[in-house]
Amino acid sequence: MNCEICGKDPETINVIPKRQYDGRYDTFACNDCAVESGMYCQKHQRPLYRWQ
Repeated sequence: MNCEICGKDPETINVIPKRQYDGRYDTFACNDCAVESGMYCQKHQRPLYRWQ
């Protein structure tokens, strides 16, 4: 599976709550892109979640 932000094929994929152009709120991202987007907690080593 590829990262939907950078296109790389990482070992680990995170599902982050980043809104997509088609209206989805789930984005598959590699660790680097998840951290850069601000939607990954480095302290707890997991993506942040928004409860709606």
